[in-house]
Amino acid sequence: RLAPLRLAGFSLALEMVLSVLLYDRGFPTGGHLYNFSTRFGASVTYEVNEHLRLGLGARWMHVSNGQGLGDHNPSYEAVGFPVSVELIF
Repeated sequence: RLAPLRLAGFSLALEMVLSVLLYDRGFPTGGHLYNFSTRFGASVTYEVNEHLRLGLGARWMHVSNGQGLGDHNPSYEAVGFPVSVELIF
C-alpha cells in the first residue's frame, strides 16, 4: 500500500496484493485447487478524528492458476467497491 497524497484529513492510497489461494474444490469451473490472485486498486480515506477514519475504494481482481492462456487455465475477474469504517482505540 502506497499513500503518496495526504491533504486536510484526506489520503489517497494505491494498493496491490498478490496471493496464493487454496480451495477444497476446483475454482473457477474447470480450474484447480490452487490459484494465484492479483488485486489492484485505489482508495480515499478521510480521518474524521483521531479515533475514526472513513474510506471508499475501487478494486480489480484476477484469479487464475498461472499456467498461461487457454482452457487449462480458466480465470475469474471481478470489480469491487469497498467501504471502510476504522475505529481506532
